Amino acid sequence: MPEISVIVPIFNTEKYIAKSLNSIIGQSFSDIEIICIDDCSSDKSANVVKAFARNDARIQLIRHATNLGPGGARNSGIEIARGEYLVFIDSDDYVDPNFVETLRQATDGGRIDIASCGYRVLDDSGLTEWEYSPEDRLVDNSTRKSMLWGTTHPHFCDKIWRKSLFVDNNITLPTNCYWEDVHSIPSLLYHARHVRCCGQILYHYFNRSGSITNSGGKKHLIDLLLAIDNIKDFMIARGIYQAELKEFRSFYEGLFDFHARKLRRNGMIEAGDTDKFLRLSNLLRQGYSEIDDRLRGV
Repeated sequence: MPEISVIVPIFNTEKYIAKSLNSIIGQSFSDIEIICIDDCSSDKSANVVKAFARNDARIQLIRHATNLGPGGARNSGIEIARGEYLVFIDSDDYVDPNFVETLRQATDGGRIDIASCGYRVLDDSGLTEWEYSPEDRLVDNSTRKSMLWGTTHPHFCDKIWRKSLFVDNNITLPTNCYWEDVHSIPSLLYHARHVRCCGQILYHYFNRSGSITNSGGKKHLIDLLLAIDNIKDFMIARGIYQAELKEFRSFYEGLFDFHARKLRRNGMIEAGDTDKFLRLSNLLRQGYSEIDDRLRGV
């Protein structure tokens, strides 16, 4: 049984996936399985994976009959993963050779549930746009606020995850949905006992134009609101909403601001009128902050 399962969602990344897979098979820690999930790509991404699999028995290819989005692809990988820990790497990104080994060591022999590292965001030409390097620290679940909001960014790919966090708590990612990380990560942090952050920058995120993450539109905005509302449902059900309200509001307002910055930078192709869409987005944010609690009676 491999100690760590590396899960790679794939959708139309034929130009990038070879670099991603080369960085995975070249890891200094080799006791891994590499689960590639082709989410109905229309290019030759799957053929690239097959060529790699002929030379590395650790690689397996799963092909979806229906497109389920990144969340659905990750769910498929989690379902068949055999490792105690999971690592998610997007098929247009790449990692340093010691990425898996460093995160594995950060679990302290299995005591830590989640460990994260720093990451670098690259533009289309491969130049660095910005970097994030967290402070080295260990956080435990004695303080829920610290675990939910102050521990780590809501990204799947710069971390190692204990698989039982998903399985034992029946946590799955939404399908055909943007912001699936925002939707799911706070509940995973809630159930984690210990989280470790290490400041080394080991993950390289390719912020390519036209990618799912780098686009924007009506569905992005609605899915963001649904992800935020799912977190709120989770907190209310566990009786922690009022205690977390201030940090929760700061969290989701920051996400709305992030979405607005993307729209200003990239333009609103879908709607054709960025200024109008930003105004409506702001109204939606304010309405949620000011009215939803009254509608819910909380």
